[in-house]
Amino acid sequence: MTMINLSEKLLRHMVNIHKKQGADIFTFEQLKALHLNETDDFISKAIYNLKNDGFVTVFIAEGRPHRIVLLPNGIINCEENT
Repeated sequence: MTMINLSEKLLRHMVNIHKKQGADIFTFEQLKALHLNETDDFISKAIYNLKNDGFVTVFIAEGRPHRIVLLPNGIINCEENT
């Protein structure tokens, strides 16, 4: 899987959970559980890619993403592309 692919899947997942449950804060562990075959480093890079695109804010702890906050731009982008 490419990093862009993983970024898109993570964003779609967060937007779906936001729509169903109203959640906009996700932990690294929640997102990691979706892609157990991927390394922590690869998942981190995919999350940072979403941050660089302005779709999430990332709070870092111990050198890796800890909390990921879904931003309105991420929701809008996901809705426009589905």
